[in-house]
Amino acid sequence: MKREYPETPLIGVGAIIVEAQRVVLVKRGHPPLAGEWSIPGGVLEVGETLREAAVREALEETGLAVEPADLLGVYDRILHDDEGRTHYHYVLIDFRCRRVGGDLKAASDADEARWFTAQEVAQLALAEDTAEVIRLGFERAGCLLTPNQGTRGQPMVFMREAELMDTEAAGVVRSRVLPDTHPYHYELNIGKPDTLNLVAVENGVVVGFVSVLLKKWNANGDHLWQRLAPYLAFIGVLPGKQHCGIGTSLFCSAIEMTAQLCPAGSSLFLEHRPENTAAGLYARSGFRTMAKDEVLALTGLQPKGSVMCLSLQPPCSFST
Repeated sequence: MKREYPETPLIGVGAIIVEAQRVVLVKRGHPPLAGEWSIPGGVLEVGETLREAAVREALEETGLAVEPADLLGVYDRILHDDEGRTHYHYVLIDFRCRRVGGDLKAASDADEARWFTAQEVAQLALAEDTAEVIRLGFERAGCLLTPNQGTRGQPMVFMREAELMDTEAAGVVRSRVLPDTHPYHYELNIGKPDTLNLVAVENGVVVGFVSVLLKKWNANGDHLWQRLAPYLAFIGVLPGKQHCGIGTSLFCSAIEMTAQLCPAGSSLFLEHRPENTAAGLYARSGFRTMAKDEVLALTGLQPKGSVMCLSLQPPCSFST
């Protein structure tokens, strides 16, 4: 198959492999992108489907077994030589893929393969369409890249695991969402073992925070959050950043990561009050409201609000 100065365009298939807020990129060993980071992928072979090609190329170049999910986009890649002739002409078809096995290891024409966070991707000199399809892959995977962010000068909101340095900023989010009389400072969960804490960051500022307790803190405690696990303790977004998808993305990512960290068959619990406007999101995400007698039988405590639970059976899907 003639790749340089082709007589007809070639079909290329790419695999956007996103997992735990990271994407796999490979450093090419051959032209036209020798020495550059790009999406794992290659040319469609005779007799295979597009999704079969994505699976094959991902395995050949990264060592990962993947399952194609949704089609992210179709792009032109046309490169000309100094004389204006068409040197390379590809039609690129990219799929978001989920890893189902294997360990990351570069092979085939890839000199190197590694996981990149969204922040790290933003520092790379990528083609505009490559950066766009990676951004879309993060968005579809629930990694807090909401529509139109990072394009046409719009700020990009990243999600990452919270660090100790985020404690004060996460506390600001908590204080803006909950009344001053609320007894718990959920930001103090950051850095503690058996917790999952994520922050949403825009232009270096923490604008959202979610905290999940991964174990039972006290089987004889006076509160439901001590007796139920995993337990969604807090989720909040600064008032000026609400209603633009940040909370939903934080919520879905927290669920996905909790499912990965907890034993199979676990259920994620939360308790909310009637005035909580997120109840619809919980229901659409698959949470069911537990009867008070059911909660009492499970914990020995009478709930003060509505208790909901979600069976964690990865891969999770959300209709938000």
